Amino acid sequence: MRLVFIWGSAFTVLLGFCLEMYYREQLGNLPGLVDTRGNTASLEVAMGGLDAYVRAKQIRIYGFMSLGVGALLCAGAVATKYPDGKIRAG
Repeated sequence: MRLVFIWGSAFTVLLGFCLEMYYREQLGNLPGLVDTRGNTASLEVAMGGLDAYVRAKQIRIYGFMSLGVGALLCAGAVATKYPDGKIRAG
């Protein structure tokens, strides 16, 4: 049972970090709303950028949820190592 917790926590933590990297990549690819001369982008470009940002934000939420589940599974792995509830030092 403990091995399931360890593998599950490793997978979900890795998934969380991958989703965070994907989120940062998506933010880097957002279209610019103002060009170098100070001209504002068109409404279509602005709405496309907003849609891309909302999708990236949803990816980040999934990443945080995955990291949280991974942390809970790590706690489950520790709990199954010490079934009597006493964690010993060293």
